[in-house]
Amino acid sequence: MGLEGTLAPLASCLSLEILELRYCQQLTGGLDPLTSCRFLETLSLAGCKKLTGTLAALASCASLDTLLIYNSGIRGSLEHLRLCPLVSLNVRLCAITGVDEFKRSHPGCSVSA
Repeated sequence: MGLEGTLAPLASCLSLEILELRYCQQLTGGLDPLTSCRFLETLSLAGCKKLTGTLAALASCASLDTLLIYNSGIRGSLEHLRLCPLVSLNVRLCAITGVDEFKRSHPGCSVSA
């Protein structure tokens, strides 16, 4: 089974540092509720295929160092994450753009695309 609903309840979790919700196939909506999670360090939403939207909401996550969204419905440009101190990024099987530019600007980040 797995978690159902949206990420909306997390908007009030201002001190959230780690969120791992892999393969929650009934999780819907976008990443916008995570905008207020400024201390988020690790985000894993791999396999959440009904979770959609872009990475723009994560631009405010100044501590984000691990992002695993492979095989999800998330799309858009990595440009939004240019200021995040990512060391691990997996965007395989996603409609993500700007991977080559991101690799050049973040040489210390392990990127799977």
